[in-house]
Amino acid sequence: MTSLVEKTATIALYALAALPFIAISVAHAEPVTVRVSDLNMSQPAQVQQYEQRVNQAARQLCSSVDARDLDQTAACTSAVKAEAADKLAQANRSTNIASR
Repeated sequence: MTSLVEKTATIALYALAALPFIAISVAHAEPVTVRVSDLNMSQPAQVQQYEQRVNQAARQLCSSVDARDLDQTAACTSAVKAEAADKLAQANRSTNIASR
């Protein structure tokens, strides 16, 4: 049982150690802009358009990641989507403050 725990901990340690390299490999990519000013996010079709744009940006930014490494590809795609969602939330907060 201890051997299994040790092996799992070792694998987790190596996985965590790999994360900065994933970020570094994508960090040198050209910036990509996802335009949202023309979208009404209260409309489901417009939200779907936003998601398509984010997915396209993720494909573009993550193209430098080895496509055979599914973990790296998934991590990159997840990071792009998280950043896009964060920036959209920041923009919404700024709009709400400005409209008061």
